[in-house]
Parts: sequence; C-alpha cells; structure tokens
Amino acid sequence: MNKQEKLWNGGFGTEYHQRNKFEDRTQFWLEVLGGEVLKDAYSVLEPGAGKGENLAAIAELRRNHFDIPMERKMLTGVEVNRVAFEQLDRGRFTAYNSAFLDTPLEAKFPLVITRGFLIHVPKAALAPTLAKIY
Repeated sequence: MNKQEKLWNGGFGTEYHQRNKFEDRTQFWLEVLGGEVLKDAYSVLEPGAGKGENLAAIAELRRNHFDIPMERKMLTGVEVNRVAFEQLDRGRFTAYNSAFLDTPLEAKFPLVITRGFLIHVPKAALAPTLAKIY
C-alpha cells in the first residue's frame, strides 16, 4: 500500500467520507457519458468508489431513463477506506475493500469511471493504475 492509499485508508479518508455529502450525480453522468454509452455499459467499474454515489447514479439512469436494470454483478466498486466501503450498498454492487492495484478483478469492464480518484494516485503509481483501468 503506497503513502496515499495509507492516508485514505486511515483517519483522513474516514473523516473525508463522513463530512462530505455529495449531490445527486445522475445528471452529471448523463451529460458526461450520454445515452448511448449508458445503454451499452453492461458492466461498470469504479476505482475509488467512496460510498458508491457514482455507481448508484449510473444504475438509476439505466433503470429510469432507459428501462435497463443493472444486476449486482454489473456494478463494481473498489474502495480502500473501510468506513466508506461499509456504506457501499453491497446488495447492489460488487465491492472490494482494497487498494485498486491490489484488487484481483476477475472481469473486464467496458466502462470504467472515476471522479476525484486519479488526482490522489501518486506519480509512481499512475502508469500502472492507468494500465489496470485500460
């Protein structure tokens, strides 16, 4: 676990997740991804998933805007912070409580999303992180 992962795994990450209440992200992802991407995204991975707000928004968009349900196995979040991980709706998502580079992902994902994750990846870990995302 690198220095940033240790930081987010500890008290700093816990305090961050406890104090931040995020806005509804459905409109954001609709605008960023567009309808065709959302219709075709049969599985989605989010490294640094936090409490799962982005995955929930994508599931909501697929269900309410396109009438396409997303099964639990289709939404995967990776979150290093235990407190945030415990708030992930694991009834709706497959979730890993580990550092992203240490996570043994068994599937390939046609859509990988991040929002506020890559800025925290140390320079030395950026290339392997992007390679794993790719």
